[in-house]
Amino acid sequence: MTEELNPGSLAWLHQCLPLSYYEVVPCSDSFFTQFGSRVQLFPLDSLTYEIDYEFLWGSDLLIVPVLEEETTFVLCSKNATQVSTYLPQSLWYDFYTSALVSRGGENVTLIAPLDTIPLLVRGGSILPMQEPSATTTLTRKNNLYLLAAADELGVAAGELYWDDGDSLSK
Repeated sequence: MTEELNPGSLAWLHQCLPLSYYEVVPCSDSFFTQFGSRVQLFPLDSLTYEIDYEFLWGSDLLIVPVLEEETTFVLCSKNATQVSTYLPQSLWYDFYTSALVSRGGENVTLIAPLDTIPLLVRGGSILPMQEPSATTTLTRKNNLYLLAAADELGVAAGELYWDDGDSLSK
């Protein structure tokens, strides 16, 4: 059975194209991947050890899918409009609104409309972004902008790798 997907629900993937290019560069030179568990970033926080239903894109974007457990399988939830999760110690901002969600070290409940995947940006980061379009080719022609999320000291940092679309050089 195929279900309709709101095209806007995945617009954030096109917005994050520059982030994807930046994150893949270190992966090409090491054994690391673009996506990982929060344990990799917060190894001393034992509350992150058992969380296996969400993941980090790089070190700064936390993806919290709305899932439900059914016997031995975890399925995407069709009707849930919120999700609860534990956030490690750090400031965490809503990707869509830039509102501060948590100072970390606590469980939170995130609002999750049916057409939105909850995304959180870690404080202290700057993410390269582009306005989304219908295709990645069209998105790459849009203006680049930076999404800055300040840490507790009001500081943020980030890097950018810009793929010229033609060469294979770094």
